[in-house]
Amino acid sequence: MMKAHYFTDPSDRKYSVRNNDDCKSSNVVYAVNCRRCRKFVYVGETGGTLYQRHLLNLSRIRTQHSDPIAEHFYTDGHSMDDFQIMGLEKLSGSDEYRKTMEQLWKAKLRTYRPYGINVQDLHRYFQKFYIFVHGETTSMLAFKQRPIKATLRINYAYDA
Repeated sequence: MMKAHYFTDPSDRKYSVRNNDDCKSSNVVYAVNCRRCRKFVYVGETGGTLYQRHLLNLSRIRTQHSDPIAEHFYTDGHSMDDFQIMGLEKLSGSDEYRKTMEQLWKAKLRTYRPYGINVQDLHRYFQKFYIFVHGETTSMLAFKQRPIKATLRINYAYDA
């Protein structure tokens, strides 16, 4: 897993990393970085631990599973050595809130195709949530006409 003091998004905005949690933390939004492509290629979420998700992704790459992450790392000269995972945000709250924050990070890090390997599934989450990204790190979420202020922040990152 990745360890860093900061990272930059595609717009060269810098995010500091606060290492106050570990890979055993659950209810997280995470990013997958590709060393070969030199960028974040995927953002996901898990109610389980980051470590469990890391092992699952490595297993899928090794067995050449047909999902976007695995396919990226076993094709076009890539390998498991190019795979890095980094926790972006540890959350408290509901699954829907975690999934909403995942969508915010996907937009912020531009991991939707063709820039990354996330696939847009507009009907899945955007029927209930309308996301407006503005400014450098502040986002506004509207859930059934009730606005909630949310700030994108980095809680931790780890290296293998």
